[in-house]
Amino acid sequence: MSPTRETIIGRIEKIGIIRYFETEVYDFNKKKYHASLSSSIIEFKGKLAVITTIVDITTRWQIEENLSKSEASYRLLAENIEEVVFITSPKVMKMPHKVGLMT
Repeated sequence: MSPTRETIIGRIEKIGIIRYFETEVYDFNKKKYHASLSSSIIEFKGKLAVITTIVDITTRWQIEENLSKSEASYRLLAENIEEVVFITSPKVMKMPHKVGLMT
């Protein structure tokens, strides 16, 4: 049994419910997806059963990954730039990163 499967089964056995457990899953063609899994122990026709929903969050995961990379690139640029960076709009002007200014 995989560590993820053991974790899920252990949580269900211990507390009876899992909400929004994010993991990787594979389809029959071995294509990887990112999924959010929720499970509960229920009674069905007089017997205990587990009901599970799996939501494909691959697109959301990819967007978050790309955003994280973009933020890291911006942070690296902002931390190493020797000039002052201003962000302006018609109503607001701000300096997001203070850099060593010569006085």
